[in-house]
Amino acid sequence: MISDGRSYAWAGEMKLVMIGAPGSGKSTQAGLLCRRLHLRHIYVGDLLRREMATDSPYAERIRTHLSRGLLVPEDIVLAVLERELSTVPDDFVLDGFPRTLQQVLDLESILSGRGQLLDAVIYLHVSSDEILRRLLMRGRPDDRPSVILKRIEVFHQQAHPVLRFYEDKGILLKVVGEGDPALINANIIARVEEHVRRLQAAAGYPS
Repeated sequence: MISDGRSYAWAGEMKLVMIGAPGSGKSTQAGLLCRRLHLRHIYVGDLLRREMATDSPYAERIRTHLSRGLLVPEDIVLAVLERELSTVPDDFVLDGFPRTLQQVLDLESILSGRGQLLDAVIYLHVSSDEILRRLLMRGRPDDRPSVILKRIEVFHQQAHPVLRFYEDKGILLKVVGEGDPALINANIIARVEEHVRRLQAAAGYPS
């Protein structure tokens, strides 16, 4: 367990989303954030891989789509995610979901059915040049510059309405994701704490 000697009592029952382009380091930062604030890390990719290893009604469909390089159908993703959310306490970081405006609305519906709201959405902003550098360093066969740049382009096309939605709700926190990971994480925590304090003050809670 990571400890920096600080108390994060304000983080109790936090419901957060981490959004970032491929190579932005969002999963690394989500993991660090969860360890620092004692939150549950929910990564949809892991949920689907775990589901695929079971004998559930969804397992074969997940295997079929992934083996063909296709996206897992939305109804399966939502069903698996909703089931996971029903089993966790009211404190989590949702990593890499939602990616589209429709998924935003679906998530809103799921949380509303549980009487919940997101507290904050963290957008980890990294320049295209830095993402290209990071992904090329991995050395994967499919990590060619043209492919990476296309993935970045698709991300921004999908993410724009998502970020606008959360910005309009006043819960979007933009954080630069370049530099030392520990410093980035400290900045994320500072931004989230500032956001929480502001919400508490608006609601009349003592500081």
